[in-house]
Amino acid sequence: MTDSNTKTSESESNKKIYTASLVFEYPLIGNITNQTNLEINQLGLRKLEIFYKDKLQNLNAEAQSLNISLTSNQKTLNQRLKIIHTNQQQVQIALNNYTHKNDKIKNLIDILE
Repeated sequence: MTDSNTKTSESESNKKIYTASLVFEYPLIGNITNQTNLEINQLGLRKLEIFYKDKLQNLNAEAQSLNISLTSNQKTLNQRLKIIHTNQQQVQIALNNYTHKNDKIKNLIDILE
């Protein structure tokens, strides 16, 4: 019986078995340089993750601030539009009163100012 790493030699008087094997040893942690490079790259990756996480938080905060500002400005604009509309109504009423001779020109001028 022979296997792949065993050779049998037979002669008339005796039989000799020769066995050859190769032993490969490699440390479980791998090459030290590779391990160092891996750790350096992992630290670089972590640094980028932190950088972009902070950048995302800053952008979210800025977007929230802009949203609050837009909401506030929209309320102010709506209030001013109401005032303008009210003033236009007052001017129209004063103009109608003046044209129908129900009011004096002085009242129309006062409202226009």
